[in-house]
Amino acid sequence: MAYEGYTVPLALFDYIPVGLSIIAFYFLTKRIAILRPELATFARFAWFFTCTAGVLKASWKLLLTGGGMNFIWMSDQLFFLLFTGLTMMAMAVIWSKRAATDNMSKRWLMVLVPILLIIAYALYMKFSNPDSRAWNYMLLGLSTISNLVLSITLIMQAKKEGLILAGVLIALNLIAVFVLSGLGRIEVQTAALQWIEEGVNTFAQGSFLYGVWMMYNYTNNQVTQKQAGAA
Repeated sequence: MAYEGYTVPLALFDYIPVGLSIIAFYFLTKRIAILRPELATFARFAWFFTCTAGVLKASWKLLLTGGGMNFIWMSDQLFFLLFTGLTMMAMAVIWSKRAATDNMSKRWLMVLVPILLIIAYALYMKFSNPDSRAWNYMLLGLSTISNLVLSITLIMQAKKEGLILAGVLIALNLIAVFVLSGLGRIEVQTAALQWIEEGVNTFAQGSFLYGVWMMYNYTNNQVTQKQAGAA
């Protein structure tokens, strides 16, 4: 795939959707902690992995564009950390609306063991055949599935809570993800096309942030009202 005219302003702009995503997952983590306090640490780790993936990838673009420094590990880590973070967050969101999770150590193992096995296999694929990007496509596909599960679960939760707008916003984010996937497959990535992609990504992350914030705000208000009623 060829990139034409990738500039420092484009690389700097990439931090905007990353920042919106970090804030969105922060509120999602807080919502999970309110619903199920025993899931708070698990959700925070998911938030850390997801956010680190975005920041390092954006920083790789900036260093490559601004100084010609190509730290390829900063690009490759995205697939490992994003897959881990999204998978953990999807499970945390699912568990947050189910019965209390008494045995969290078992829950951790249930998620982390498969993740580690998949990462180990991806690393084997990466180093046994350096010229192949099959490991990349495998992790990207699994990340897409985790993101799909996360988004659909949130949309269903928003609907049950009567937060129709929040559900619509999260659905718009999901649609934008598939639009970006299609745009990313275009062979020649011109500067104009990359600006369009950045715009779509910013809209997607902004929609997701507002939707998640509405869900967090609803949950926080519910708890506050219950506490006021019990006082």
